[in-house]
Amino acid sequence: MLITTNKHTFLYLGGFDDSRDIATLIFGFSKYLQKREQLFSVKLVGAEKTELEYFNKIIQKEQLSNYIQLIPKIPFNQIHYYLKKSSFGIVPHKKNLHTDTTIPHKLFQYMNCGMPVIVSNCNPLVRIVKSVNCGFIYTSGSAGSFCSCITKALNHPLNMRKKMGLRGKCAIAKLYNWSTCEKKLLFTYFQLLGKN
Repeated sequence: MLITTNKHTFLYLGGFDDSRDIATLIFGFSKYLQKREQLFSVKLVGAEKTELEYFNKIIQKEQLSNYIQLIPKIPFNQIHYYLKKSSFGIVPHKKNLHTDTTIPHKLFQYMNCGMPVIVSNCNPLVRIVKSVNCGFIYTSGSAGSFCSCITKALNHPLNMRKKMGLRGKCAIAKLYNWSTCEKKLLFTYFQLLGKN
């Protein structure tokens, strides 16, 4: 059972395949727990049955059962429940050719809910988080870097974290939405077709 006196909840929503570096995330929290600077809880949502078994073994070995909760896949209409109860949204993607050229939906879900994000150093994630100043970045595959990142996030003043979340939410309203992206996409298509 998770501790109930936590101040901060970290959330990961999504798949648990090898392109998502869930193990690094777990080991990073283990390193942080050794410092025990602030209480926290982690919700990892979206695991398949075999993934639940595999990662639960790691969590137990790292003595994190009171801090990290693995949750199976949930219906889309239940996602908001976890989003609204979380302090930080995590995108722990491994850096590779694929993740350096794609952007996961979960980043925008987190930002739209007004929470600061913690992302690995995949190129599109870095570009968005730095340009909006809405979160924290760690080096993919490095538990030490992830530990330093969450330490920085938790030590960040609450008012500054709220401003980060607000900047992310505003960026969704102004930039990262269909109304805005539709115009850019249509313009690109018209350029390719030679129409002005």
